[in-house]
Amino acid sequence: MRLALVGPAAQPPHRTPPVASAAQRLAMAELAIRGLPGLRVDDRELQRGGLSYTVLTLESLRTEFGTSGGAEPAGRDTRNPAVVGARAGMRAFPVAA
Repeated sequence: MRLALVGPAAQPPHRTPPVASAAQRLAMAELAIRGLPGLRVDDRELQRGGLSYTVLTLESLRTEFGTSGGAEPAGRDTRNPAVVGARAGMRAFPVAA
């Protein structure tokens, strides 16, 4: 079974803070995926707090789930898609409707 994670950002770094609280956004995410197999709400960015950068979330996911080989990429340049992609070490798959 494949798993897709849905996770609200604690504080988006590239825009104004959300109007809804973290708890409200988490509840909305849980409602949005209720009853949809293969989806799970992930609150790691809310638990970490501060600015939410994709590269930090991917590092946390790699630690939790492991990775599929490859050398450890250098740097944490959150604006460089190659670094973010290399940090992922995971694959994305479409979810059937």
